[in-house]
Amino acid sequence: MRVVNAVLSGMSQSEAARSFGVSRWSVVRWVGIYRSDGEAALREGKRGRRAGAAGKISPQQSAQVRLWITSHAPEHFGLPHLLWTRRVVRELIRQQYGIAFSLTAVGNLLIRLGLVLSHPRRQLATHADPTVRHWLAEDFPKIARNARREGRVIFWLDLLDVAPSDGAGHTQETLRMAIAISNKGESAFMVHQQGVDAPALLGFCERLARYARQQVVLIMTHGRFIQQGVLPGGVLPATRNVHMLLLPLATLPPRA
Repeated sequence: MRVVNAVLSGMSQSEAARSFGVSRWSVVRWVGIYRSDGEAALREGKRGRRAGAAGKISPQQSAQVRLWITSHAPEHFGLPHLLWTRRVVRELIRQQYGIAFSLTAVGNLLIRLGLVLSHPRRQLATHADPTVRHWLAEDFPKIARNARREGRVIFWLDLLDVAPSDGAGHTQETLRMAIAISNKGESAFMVHQQGVDAPALLGFCERLARYARQQVVLIMTHGRFIQQGVLPGGVLPATRNVHMLLLPLATLPPRA
């Protein structure tokens, strides 16, 4: 953690590599593990488990995992969780197949299955509109400070259309997945069989607050959620534990 803490304190990754006598790639990998999976995953790797190491899973099993995730919530499998995350998917794979996956390997699997989005904050950073860059540079830090002072955690909400497979390679009708991504890159998501409207969004928010175990600031892009019919007229559903924030933006840039 000393190397990671040095980077988090402002030292560049190259400087940290020179100061601690390690390769820059190691620094990049350790910081990436910390930001995506937290300190526990980093310490797991230090005990000798190579990041990304995992048991093998067949293409058929991967397709089945995708079907399970896009068809059911975790409680359907007796898992005591409200939303899908890397840790929960890892539990599902261990439960169903007896295969031990690292969190990094689960993340790579979700990428291959098309169930991961790039962070909206990164998309904003590449936006050509100076209003967007000003919001990210000036307004967002104030939002983050207020959230910390009030004991809230920030998530960024986006929607992803997914076409689930039946496990035999045949796709079914497209479903819509609500996915919340924290500032540290931790994702929590749920697929809605009937689409995501305002009531479904409200239910997702309540699950998210219970998952986070604290109140949530949920950042959404104004244009995208109105255009896709989730918030007709821009009216936010009321919820006690989630403060929804609509950005004054037309839309995010196209997804990478």
